[in-house]
Amino acid sequence: MLAEVSAHLAQISNALTIASRNPFTLAAKLKATPLELNWENTLEANASLKEVLPRDLVVSWVHEQGLSIIETIEATLKPGGRSIRVHGCESADPKVRDKVDAGTRADIIRQTVILGWVNQPGGARWLTHREISDGVIRSINNPQQKCIFVGSLDRTRPLF
Repeated sequence: MLAEVSAHLAQISNALTIASRNPFTLAAKLKATPLELNWENTLEANASLKEVLPRDLVVSWVHEQGLSIIETIEATLKPGGRSIRVHGCESADPKVRDKVDAGTRADIIRQTVILGWVNQPGGARWLTHREISDGVIRSINNPQQKCIFVGSLDRTRPLF
């Protein structure tokens, strides 16, 4: 879902690591380093992440079951680096966001991208990959903006 973000990062960075369950095809296309990472297997994921060289920027979209690896992901950041976390609409509630974004290192910058949906005649729809990627790229390009909302968080029509 973040392939367009990876392509953007490949254009603006000296080195890119793509960490996902199956990073090989995209990493080869972008001349990036693949890192096979299944955040549902915490021990294996943490071990793999400890091998990553220090980075300036990390973009992560980790579901609740894998939140325990966020500390290790952010440990790969250099002091002054940025961690961009992608979340679903529930994180618009500060109490939820505090739970899923706990433990930020004092020497890094954390930004949040919160995903909503698009209201349209007849109902609401989920965001497209392009819309999600555009929001994350906006966050990458605006380091001073701590939180970016993509789409609407006001659901006036049911999702279909």
